Amino acid sequence: MNVTTVLTFLFSMVLLVGGLLLMAYSFEVPGWEGLIFTAGATAEFLAVAVPALLWGRENRRSQQ
Repeated sequence: MNVTTVLTFLFSMVLLVGGLLLMAYSFEVPGWEGLIFTAGATAEFLAVAVPALLWGRENRRSQQ
């Protein structure tokens, strides 16, 4: 396990928790519900996508 793996995991956890919080509190802000909910959903998507993309990059690098 290298430093990149740990940092990616921490970054993904921050995005995951932050996205959940954004989606949960989005309906407490009148007029901004859609934008904040969309930002939370985007953060959730990135939290799942970033480790998968970086894993594929590391996997390709190790095969060379």
